[in-house]
Amino acid sequence: PPAPDPSVDAFRGQVQGWLDDALTGLQIASETSGQDATSVIESLQADAQRLGETAAPASIDSAWGTAVNDYIQRLSALRSEVAAGGPASVDNARSAVNELRGLVGL
Repeated sequence: PPAPDPSVDAFRGQVQGWLDDALTGLQIASETSGQDATSVIESLQADAQRLGETAAPASIDSAWGTAVNDYIQRLSALRSEVAAGGPASVDNARSAVNELRGLVGL
């Protein structure tokens, strides 16, 4: 197997706060509704953009980009559901965050 990329450790340090906040934010969104949930999701969307703008190490760059885009799409769908008056079904977004966390070893 290829040797682990040491730069992944440094990258993990850059993105861990946003990934930890994502799990917390999704939990809050699932427990709220309406504008409260929308505000939390919008904050998560801003963090997701930052995740996408943070240069990933070459060893995970392609998978990271794909996973970030998936997370962004799932957050958009979640925001639409909440804006339409529905409950915040966060499972899809949470699984996308867990995929990102797995890529950096969290």
